[in-house]
Amino acid sequence: MQYRKITAGFVIQVYEGTKCVSQEFVAGEVEYEVDTGNGSSIPCDPLEGEEYRPFEMVQPGETEEDYEALEEWTVRQGIDNEKLDGLVHDIALHEAAATNNTNSLHCETQRRH
Repeated sequence: MQYRKITAGFVIQVYEGTKCVSQEFVAGEVEYEVDTGNGSSIPCDPLEGEEYRPFEMVQPGETEEDYEALEEWTVRQGIDNEKLDGLVHDIALHEAAATNNTNSLHCETQRRH
């Protein structure tokens, strides 16, 4: 069965001066749908065992190859991608706090919890 996973969310970008130094996508509501065959779609449930795909964003100064290498390394190390995504978010918050950019990130974090 082919279906679509639609994820709404927002992006957090951290700036030092006018330069973006990191960014991440924070997932929100998720919906699933399947085509009916007549040009419309209907809601559906995901299949059990659906593969997890992290919402990785290329960071300023990095390349897709860097992310592919990181993903391969985390798989070899047995690191859970969801946990890794949470750690990346925590690091971004700490970096923002160090550069006094906490107001907007704090608001976004409060919305998520």
